[in-house]
Amino acid sequence: MQNGPNPWEFAATIAIVLLSAVSSLLGLLRDGHYADPTETLLRIYAQDVVLLVIGVPVLAVGLWFATRGSIRGRIVWLGSLAFMAYMWTHYDLVITYNEFFLGYIALFSLSVFTLMSGTATTDPTRRHETVHGERAILFSGGFLTVAAVGLTAMGLFDIVPALLAGELPSAIAQLGSEAAHTYVIDLGVLVFCLVISAV
Repeated sequence: MQNGPNPWEFAATIAIVLLSAVSSLLGLLRDGHYADPTETLLRIYAQDVVLLVIGVPVLAVGLWFATRGSIRGRIVWLGSLAFMAYMWTHYDLVITYNEFFLGYIALFSLSVFTLMSGTATTDPTRRHETVHGERAILFSGGFLTVAAVGLTAMGLFDIVPALLAGELPSAIAQLGSEAAHTYVIDLGVLVFCLVISAV
């Protein structure tokens, strides 16, 4: 088990940081970068801003501290990789094909496999010794549970009434059939990851 990221994880994370910044800047500054309908561009631009202003800096800071052996930094690094994997899934599956498509695939793959590697090489004993106590466990478990319940409620409150009324869920009605991927990722993957982590 490692104290800091191994050389492959470090290099992959640097690649994620750089490619994410390039992708967000292209989306925000390059005219006609996205081929998506006008009504969805504001949401995509918002995602680019979140990635550039929050996702990239937090991942870089987490890597910095994780490299220096901080277990809290490692947790931030892994959490940021999970966030990146989630975000780039949407870019791969929902956003209309554009010239940076291979970049989206690279970002998704790097995020997923670096997260898997980093999780597998994290020392659970050291993590427990650093972040332990009843209060910390209750806070972490409670936060993950609330996130899982909230995400489930958001999805089901959109899908179930639409099913009963014989209509399309609002996201699919607004964004097209590609938006169904969001429900699959949120309800089929993310919610279960949150629940398992909480337990």
